[in-house]
Amino acid sequence: MAEIFEWKSDADQVYTERYGSQVQTGRASDFNKHDNRYFIMDADGCELVLQANQDTQTGLTCWPSPESDLGQGTYPTIYVRRGILKAQGMAQFNCGAMNDPFYPRLMKLAVEDDGHFVIEAQFVYFSSLKIDFADQPKVSISGNALFDVDADYIFMPSGHINVEDNAIVNFYANKFYAHLEAFMPSLALAPRITLGEGTPTVQFNGKSPDFPVIDFIQTDFIDEGVFNLKSGTKGKFVFKGIDNAFQRTAMLNKKVIAVDGITDANYVSRKLDLRNDILDGNLTVSLIY
Repeated sequence: MAEIFEWKSDADQVYTERYGSQVQTGRASDFNKHDNRYFIMDADGCELVLQANQDTQTGLTCWPSPESDLGQGTYPTIYVRRGILKAQGMAQFNCGAMNDPFYPRLMKLAVEDDGHFVIEAQFVYFSSLKIDFADQPKVSISGNALFDVDADYIFMPSGHINVEDNAIVNFYANKFYAHLEAFMPSLALAPRITLGEGTPTVQFNGKSPDFPVIDFIQTDFIDEGVFNLKSGTKGKFVFKGIDNAFQRTAMLNKKVIAVDGITDANYVSRKLDLRNDILDGNLTVSLIY
């Protein structure tokens, strides 16, 4: 018989095959993780579901938890290496926090190897994902990993997400925002999603086929250079439901695509392979190679 696993916010934990597959229910805040604590999902063929109770959906799950602020430079670490980790039923799920006017609250999330991480919540925030002045991502998706985020609204007011190797990221939402607000901490890092080495894929999927998750013509809430491709990557960004020349023009004019961090429209347009799929309704952005 498999051992019973209990998520603990204030402890270091490793989930392995000896726990099998389990569903743990509780308040959304029960699934917080404190500063300087880690959780490792390393259970091939197993699934751990963190299920917020129906009567507590007004609650938040926060990494790091608000009650564990140990000061600048401290943060929780989450690794998903093998097996499936699901966090679902929350009203809001926070990766990082922004309650300090100068120093962001921090966290590190790595989905790697054959890991699969799923977040299902009404609102999902990625913010302040930086621990020092080195330009390094603090959400990294690599190997053959899969990262699915399913929410009504996804907000990325700061921080970097790096995707490489054969990893796949799927964002499902009514709207996706990536905008550094004026109220963000002064040391917060502007939002950026970067495709690195290999053939990684980041897809943006609307909840309804009639309403794309990102509309480059209408939105002013996607910052310059948010979608970044590193030289040599064979990866791609896929935007569902915006397969027309007007969207392509708006995307380039607003400089939301960067190559090695460069957003100059003339430079970027010479580097990009832009493809419209009329049948699927997709706009695919990759580098010419």
